Amino acid sequence: MLCKVLKADAEVVVRPMVWPVLNAGGGHASTNSEAGIETAPAAPDTLELQRELARLKKELLEREAQARQAGFREGQAAARQQYEAELNQALARVAEAIGRLQQERQKVHREAERDLVRLAVAIARKILRREILVDPDAIVGIAKAALEKVELRELVRVRVHPADVAALEGWLRRVGVPERVELLGDPSLERGAVLVETTRGELDASVETQLQEIERGLVDLVERRR
Repeated sequence: MLCKVLKADAEVVVRPMVWPVLNAGGGHASTNSEAGIETAPAAPDTLELQRELARLKKELLEREAQARQAGFREGQAAARQQYEAELNQALARVAEAIGRLQQERQKVHREAERDLVRLAVAIARKILRREILVDPDAIVGIAKAALEKVELRELVRVRVHPADVAALEGWLRRVGVPERVELLGDPSLERGAVLVETTRGELDASVETQLQEIERGLVDLVERRR
């Protein structure tokens, strides 16, 4: 066998050798340089894990949506309850105000009616006083109404204002009042006042007293109507 001795300074070129690999069918498999590196298929455990993660993620999103919806409904219910409570309080205040208003209205109405009664009596008082001053015989009508309430045999004394004595004296005699009955002028009395003294007591038939009784009666009537 011949041997070739290479010189030390000679350039040696070394080329890599590619050895073919037999596949299962006996053919040659393609090299990495020719076909590239193929990605290995995912293992069954990896696919199952991915599906489980997807399912958990979907379930989490659904629960989150349900929680938001439940919170929204709870918020609506709480807001509605608060609104109803505030509305009930407002209605209660309105009802209370209406009740007070009705009471005040009734009170004002009663006071107005009482004021009308007092006004009517005051007007009547002025009219009667003027009538007495203008017509001296007006005292006769007052005395007549008073004497009709007593028995003449029980009559002791009649007191009037001094200015009314003259008008009343002649009338007493004409109606048959006994002479023993004293007619007395009392300056402490006002015009139109007639005080009748009997064995049973004293009867005040003055205009002012009668007007006061009328006023009290009308005011009591107004109060009873309410």
